[in-house]
Amino acid sequence: DREKLDAALEALSEEDPTFRLSKDSETGQTLISGMGELHLEIIKDRLQRTFNVQANAGKPMVTYHETIQVPARGEYTFARTIGDRNHFGHVVVEVEPGTRGAGNRIEFACRRDDVPAEFREAVESGLQDALLTGVLAHYPLTDVLVRVVGGTAHPTDSSETAFHGAALLALREAAQAGQPALLEPIMQLEILTPEEHLGDVLGDVNSRRGRIRDIEAREAVRSVDAEVPLAELFGYATALRSLTKGRASYTAEPKTLDFVPAQIQNDMLKR
Repeated sequence: DREKLDAALEALSEEDPTFRLSKDSETGQTLISGMGELHLEIIKDRLQRTFNVQANAGKPMVTYHETIQVPARGEYTFARTIGDRNHFGHVVVEVEPGTRGAGNRIEFACRRDDVPAEFREAVESGLQDALLTGVLAHYPLTDVLVRVVGGTAHPTDSSETAFHGAALLALREAAQAGQPALLEPIMQLEILTPEEHLGDVLGDVNSRRGRIRDIEAREAVRSVDAEVPLAELFGYATALRSLTKGRASYTAEPKTLDFVPAQIQNDMLKR
């Protein structure tokens, strides 16, 4: 029903300017946005009743990332016969955690003879591929410094294929040894609530693994500044209305990535 779904969503977005349609480039999900959860429930109902599209709907996926916690080293020798040709490449890498939000960086700190110039692009490509897939749950690695510190080339058998594979698998070995961990997106939350509902609002934020940063008095309301994991915020608009009899409002924007608590990480990896 994908073609019917796309056509139906396009028709709905044309007739309703408050209904938005997008695709998440990292998860591949088709996302619908509107004026609230009731609005989206009506859209889903119309998809099934008016357009006869039997689509599965659920919460958006959270885009997790992976990183390492300690410096580590890895190496791999790629020596295989593919078709009628031998392929040889050997790469040694060191990794270390970078500052949060710094992104990934690749450096070459080896002799020219270790990884000849004609194979360095293949090595970098292999490292980039390894960074995209991670080692825990295949989420992208981020905030990692990768340093190529050694390698070996063969006079006749070295190839781009071999150095690409050697670099990819060397980095995976290093990441496994670097105490890999999951990172989750953290949202900056500002909540405006009447004072009589402040206690309920704070309790709800704490139950969502949130951290209260500041509480400020503003005339008849209180402004709560908090940081809450994105995974805990789905359905928050409805919950906040229920807690405060519709008198509170909030805004949220992405702030940073932070480590997933160990128990939650273990549960995620067991699924």
